Amino acid sequence: QIFYLGYLFHTQEAKIIYNKYIFLCCFIVLIINSKYVRISMGANSYTSPFLFLLSSILGIYCILFLSKLICNTSINISILKFIGRSTVSIMALHFLVFKLINLLQIHIYKYPGYMLAKFPVLNGNDGWWIPYTITGIMVPCLLSYVVRKCKRFFFI
Repeated sequence: QIFYLGYLFHTQEAKIIYNKYIFLCCFIVLIINSKYVRISMGANSYTSPFLFLLSSILGIYCILFLSKLICNTSINISILKFIGRSTVSIMALHFLVFKLINLLQIHIYKYPGYMLAKFPVLNGNDGWWIPYTITGIMVPCLLSYVVRKCKRFFFI
């Protein structure tokens, strides 16, 4: 259903109004929903199917708004190119990197060590999704960058 929503947004793109105030409202509602709505697509478990659908629509709007903002301004997109060149590394390593955040949570909350085995994340609620996202993207990107530099140094 979510893929179909993306398709609908695509087919109706000319009719979509991109406005920073609408974006801000959508983003605030998404933040509030993240506090109260629990979604596990892997387990096919949703607190509320309606709120899941609403969050999906708002999230699609926010992503499209940010994409348009980046494309229509002089924002330096070199960071996006850097991330784009590292997508295979991100896909290969993000779950492993999540363990760093799990270790941090184990230390902060004094969880037992076996909680490190929790998959995919120990606790992604209460704002923990932010460090998971940042480390899950940036650490593999940096490792990919180091590998590329080493290849150039040793092989070229």
